[in-house]
Amino acid sequence: MLDVDDFDPNHWEAIELLTKGKNVEAEEKLREILEKEPANVSVMCDMGFALERQGRLADAEDAYRTATELSATYQHAWYNLAGVLVYQKKFHEAIVAFERAVELLPGYPFSWEGLAYSLWKDGRFQRLLMRLV
Repeated sequence: MLDVDDFDPNHWEAIELLTKGKNVEAEEKLREILEKEPANVSVMCDMGFALERQGRLADAEDAYRTATELSATYQHAWYNLAGVLVYQKKFHEAIVAFERAVELLPGYPFSWEGLAYSLWKDGRFQRLLMRLV
């Protein structure tokens, strides 16, 4: 379990910058943290978010993929990866990521919603219906 006292104050600052829409500044702060902690999956996910909010979808995808490689069980990374894949109209890949997100946290309704949307956009509506029954 994450101990809030162990959470890097620079990470808090980066999150605050993200909430204020200062995405470039947040990216810079997150890069500084990742230089010291390249395996920090939470920071890598936030990096993806900062890049996504700048419209740098391919870079965000890379960050989220790295996060899933750092921790294959970090649902947040899979969900965010799937979302950025949808934005790029990569529905087949998004389905795989949403399915993993659903597997990791089946009670999270937005993963199911994203999976349904991606299946529909990928022309696999019948597969969607089969999952629901």
